Amino acid sequence: MRLIIAIEAQGRKDPDKRSSWAYYLAHLYAKFRYPPVLLVVCRDKGTAEWAAEPICIGLEKHPSLAVFPLVLGPHNVPMITDAARAADDP
Repeated sequence: MRLIIAIEAQGRKDPDKRSSWAYYLAHLYAKFRYPPVLLVVCRDKGTAEWAAEPICIGLEKHPSLAVFPLVLGPHNVPMITDAARAADDP
């Protein structure tokens, strides 16, 4: 299976980003015709929870486009402090 992963580092809540993310994914799909996945990497739980909220564009009961970001943050990725462990499982 081929896909495109758009990776975004997000340091804080930014309402303008949500429309940008929808644009990125729609553009990538239109250009390459592969399923795009948005991966957002966050440093804090609050930003990660905000980033994980679905983005629905269109009518409330009939969205034309829905984006469900895949989010990595401190709440769902364990901190690795041992260099040997990190080297064994990047």
